[in-house]
Amino acid sequence: MRYLPEPSNASFQPFWKQLVDKIQELLKSTPVLYPRSRGTLRAITTLRLPVPGSLDNYGNPLWDDIDPPVYLSSWYDSDDLATLKPYGLRNISLQEILARAKSDLQSILSRMKILKDEDWHSRAARLLACPFVKDSKNIMPQVQEMCLIPLQDGQWISANSGSIYYASSAGVQIPRDLGLNLIDPIAARNSDRKILFDYLGATEASTDQVRSIILNRYNSLRNPARVSLQTSRIHLEYLCVTQKLADVVVPIDFRNVYVYSQDESILYPTTTDVYEPDSRAYGAKELLKPTPSGPNPGDGAPGFSVPFLHQVYLEDIPHTPAEHPFSWTGFLIKYVNIRQLPRLVCTPATMPAHLSSITNYLQLHRPEVFLGVIHRYWRAEGRKIAARESTTAEMRAMEVLCRGGKKIQLFKTYLPTLSLERQQARYMEDKQFFPFLELHYPPHDDAGFDKWNYLHKIFGVGRYADLAFYLTILGSILDANKSAGDVKDSSKVYGVYGRIQANLLESEDQSGQKSKIRYALFRRDNCGAFHDAKDFVGNYSKRDALSLYRNSKGGAQYGRDLANVSGMAPKICRLSIR
Repeated sequence: MRYLPEPSNASFQPFWKQLVDKIQELLKSTPVLYPRSRGTLRAITTLRLPVPGSLDNYGNPLWDDIDPPVYLSSWYDSDDLATLKPYGLRNISLQEILARAKSDLQSILSRMKILKDEDWHSRAARLLACPFVKDSKNIMPQVQEMCLIPLQDGQWISANSGSIYYASSAGVQIPRDLGLNLIDPIAARNSDRKILFDYLGATEASTDQVRSIILNRYNSLRNPARVSLQTSRIHLEYLCVTQKLADVVVPIDFRNVYVYSQDESILYPTTTDVYEPDSRAYGAKELLKPTPSGPNPGDGAPGFSVPFLHQVYLEDIPHTPAEHPFSWTGFLIKYVNIRQLPRLVCTPATMPAHLSSITNYLQLHRPEVFLGVIHRYWRAEGRKIAARESTTAEMRAMEVLCRGGKKIQLFKTYLPTLSLERQQARYMEDKQFFPFLELHYPPHDDAGFDKWNYLHKIFGVGRYADLAFYLTILGSILDANKSAGDVKDSSKVYGVYGRIQANLLESEDQSGQKSKIRYALFRRDNCGAFHDAKDFVGNYSKRDALSLYRNSKGGAQYGRDLANVSGMAPKICRLSIR
């Protein structure tokens, strides 16, 4: 073919010109070239030359030929083939290329669907994008009808299949169960393929759109199908990472969100408390687990069952940027209503507020940590106790752990401030019980700086060396001594009486203070704390009693005051004089 004359050469004589024209005419219809399929010879005008970009990295056509074939055999030299252009050999057209690409997509061995060669896909994408680059409006619909878009679920769809989205929005992977056509992110990473997808109408879904679809999945009236555990985790991660601002009020749509507990039960945290299973000392998991049996307070606790969030939610914690309003845990607490703190108060709509089952469990079975829990969570939970009269009264009446292992009602106890400890030690023996609270760290003498002061202010725990304090000391001494003979140091006992007298004399409310003394003494006498008066009189002489009173400043007046208050001065005097 390299010896064929050039038909456009004007130097031919008429005779030769006629011969050239004859050759040209015959070659248009005479089969003289082999196709790439190596079948029978075909006419020049039925075969096509490849165009730039239509071949792969190895010089082969991007797509296989179809019938009737148009690819030329690779045996021919490109320079030789160039001489055939005047005889009817033309470049392959874009529409002919599209026909072969379409045929490939319909094949079970489709190169487009099987090949992982990024160079091949880049070449194919650039070629398929040509109609859009050149604004060939008559060809663009053909490309839009082709299933060129691979989805995450393995399907291949066309641009006419509805809205098509990239697999992430604002850099966050979109959950795959939302019914959206999401492009395979591996395919979208190829820049040439992404340009083609853009031409085919692919867009990035807005985070607001995706969030709305996710939350709608939890509306059981519209979507009865349950969300799986793994999908639930993916949903919440997307909602967390795309939370732009901290809402003052959590959107109402979050009320329908459910989660899975550790036993894979579905729970709605807005109606059932679901706890984060952390291992902090005052976390619900540690506080409510059973404890080994033993002699100490809190030993042998049976445990208290509450639902804990499934571990899947706590694995591979998603990273949130520094400017993000929430951590993963913070998001679960605020928006999903997962509890990190034990609930101390229940506020049912139809009943008065009351202390929760957890509060009662801790008070009964974990007394060694009970007040520590109240203190640790005072700002978030404890203040709810003080907010209602019913819960405040419940708390005041609860028996709490005191030093020495005894449990006393909270309002009858005292804060172990340094000044109170000194006063108590001054009038009581070392091993005698006094209702000082068992606290993990001591309170401050100055109420203004004492973080435990709410126990005094709200629940009536004593913190001052007042009349009630010395009456409590007196009661503790009486409890520790069954008879007067058991008293080791009567001067200490008399010192308590002196303090009671001093408080009485200094009080502006004499009547009120006398009533307190009368109540305390009669109450103890009625419950048998004084026993029979004869037990206390037996070891004391009247002469010694009078001597002590005469030698003490104000002793006579004190005796008269006590007699006026309670009529029990003889009992007290005789107990205090050895």
